[in-house]
Amino acid sequence: MTNPNAQQFGAYLREAATKAGYDLGPRGGGRAALAADVGMSPSAISRALRGETLPRPAQMEGLAKALGVQLPDMMREANLLSDTNDHEWPKAAVRSVPTPEGIADVLGITHPVVRENLVLDIEHAIRAQARVEGEDDHRARG
Repeated sequence: MTNPNAQQFGAYLREAATKAGYDLGPRGGGRAALAADVGMSPSAISRALRGETLPRPAQMEGLAKALGVQLPDMMREANLLSDTNDHEWPKAAVRSVPTPEGIADVLGITHPVVRENLVLDIEHAIRAQARVEGEDDHRARG
């Protein structure tokens, strides 16, 4: 059974990839290059280009970047998203951020030493992530 959305996206993807400089011919290497640039397997890219399947939602942003287009524009051009203005989209509900202790509870970690180690590891990871993001922000500005 064919998926009309996949077919529309495949047609868009072939045109956009060619426009972005990917040679999709049999020996052009464009499929492999696009797959590498997006982080998808060559077979997954080939299926998407043929209109057999849609890429996973997590892969759409990588495709847009590789094609040099904005994600909402790509989705609209491929008829996967209506022309609704972005400001008309409903706001997502704000979820509370779990605490390290809450994570230990959810995981069922009850032994005091194991629990303390988990909490300390999570707190360490949070600080390390903040440092990395700070370094990335500094590099981007400098």
